[in-house]
Amino acid sequence: MPTYENYLSDASLSTESDSDDEDEQDLYDERDKEYWAIEAFLEEYCPPPAIEYVTKIGTVALYGCATGPVRTDIVSVVPWKHVKTWNSYWSGRAEQALRSSFSHDEWDNMGRWVMQLCECCMEQPTMIQIRSCMIRLLDYGKFIRPPAGRAVLPWVHRRRR
Repeated sequence: MPTYENYLSDASLSTESDSDDEDEQDLYDERDKEYWAIEAFLEEYCPPPAIEYVTKIGTVALYGCATGPVRTDIVSVVPWKHVKTWNSYWSGRAEQALRSSFSHDEWDNMGRWVMQLCECCMEQPTMIQIRSCMIRLLDYGKFIRPPAGRAVLPWVHRRRR
């Protein structure tokens, strides 16, 4: 019959301390580590001014931007003037004097920051993945106004014919 002293003695402790460390390592999967890498990245590197709003969207959303399916629809997230500088930047053409809020330098700064963000989740992100992540991040910025709908006043009734 166990006594009170047996419960308090070191002999009653299990000697499986090595497996406890292994169990602790199994608690966290690869995605947890990637989230922590994103959080550490955000603490150390601020995003460029053009996309500084991304610090407010959260780690899970940033992870989704970096790892989501490839997205190429830049036209749906920024105005056409931005699209022109985007296209000229990625094709290597000279920057044109357009009234765009994003210059080639700003695209370059965004691209570098996004590449480092993507490296938190994947070893060697491709240019396609980096551009896709940029488009997803820009989509959070709401650079394009939603189309105006037809306003219907509730107190105006139309006459039926």
